[in-house]
Amino acid sequence: MESLNKSEQIEKDFRYFSPSVYLADYYSEIQTEHQHHLRCLAKAYADITGDLTLLEFSGGPTLYQLMSAAAKVKEIHFSDYLASNLTEVKKWVDRDSNVFNWNNFTAEALLAEGITPTPDAINKREEILRKKIAKFLSCDAFKKYPLGGDTVVQYDIVNTHFVAESITDDRNEWKQIFANIASCVKPGGKLVMAALKCCTAWKNGSRKFSATYITESDIIELLAENGFRENETFMETLPSTEDDYHEIIFFSSTKNL
Repeated sequence: MESLNKSEQIEKDFRYFSPSVYLADYYSEIQTEHQHHLRCLAKAYADITGDLTLLEFSGGPTLYQLMSAAAKVKEIHFSDYLASNLTEVKKWVDRDSNVFNWNNFTAEALLAEGITPTPDAINKREEILRKKIAKFLSCDAFKKYPLGGDTVVQYDIVNTHFVAESITDDRNEWKQIFANIASCVKPGGKLVMAALKCCTAWKNGSRKFSATYITESDIIELLAENGFRENETFMETLPSTEDDYHEIIFFSSTKNL
């Protein structure tokens, strides 16, 4: 486990999180990590059929993780804890001129699906995603009912990336957060997730936010505890060039009926 510089302050208050800084830090250019991640997403969604509804749980200000899913599901409900992240995504959906350009990531997603990423193909896929995002929701992964109310709202597919392990450094909290998110998957539904491996903090400009140090075995254990099928779990560990973590864990799994 890497130790942090004593001068670095670890932040836990997400009021200090900046969507624009986050996008600049991690998505200003396509990295090998992104290519591998998009390839795994294409694989996870390749066999999806039917009129399914997907929950993007705590999607942050990003959209690349939905490019392959958009072509396969009926509609998408996009949630996040921060209003500023939802505003960033809404701006993209509304074609605001002053918004992050996902064209390069859409191109990589199409390549991962075996589609030639012509300008027309890129535009068509992004238009599909815009039309499929039907709702914007507030979520809180720390709550038993993470979408609010007094009962769990469940979906055919829950898509969530770099969330559970990236909002706490407490292992027990991480386990509960994972369970809260997993509870949103219908019986027989699918959980699609990526997590930072062996990470204790991640950057947002000059700030660092805390993370839980986890490995593949931790995730496998939690999937079993939360009712997911081991024989219908796909997992792959992907390389990263980031300073705060060197690998990410991608996995998708089907929930027991």
